[in-house]
Amino acid sequence: CYKFTSEEAYLEYIHSISPQRELVCPITQELVRDPVVANDGNSYERTAILRWFQNARPPIRSPVTNAILESVNITSNQALQSMAHAHAERLGEELLQRCQYLQKTSFLGDQGMRIRSLLDHGASVVAR
Repeated sequence: CYKFTSEEAYLEYIHSISPQRELVCPITQELVRDPVVANDGNSYERTAILRWFQNARPPIRSPVTNAILESVNITSNQALQSMAHAHAERLGEELLQRCQYLQKTSFLGDQGMRIRSLLDHGASVVAR
């Protein structure tokens, strides 16, 4: 992994591997793994929104809009889960390629910045 030629090149790389905003839980700010839709129409990581409901004082409000929620019912968001899984797999493939390169060359000119960034942005090497 060669060094980034500039700060701009690094930021472009980070932008290229960052998940779409819709794939990120507004509570945890992390790539969703088990997304659900709440009564406000927004998607959240299941454990995060359940914790939000548990810690909230009535009336329970939306973490995004601050509107009062009519119910605390949640529904799995399979489409979003598939999109997030595809993003994590794409990053995981790049991560494996970078690790294979590192194993062959023992050269880490970027001090592991690309590998760290891939992991920070949700890379997954778990096969479907």
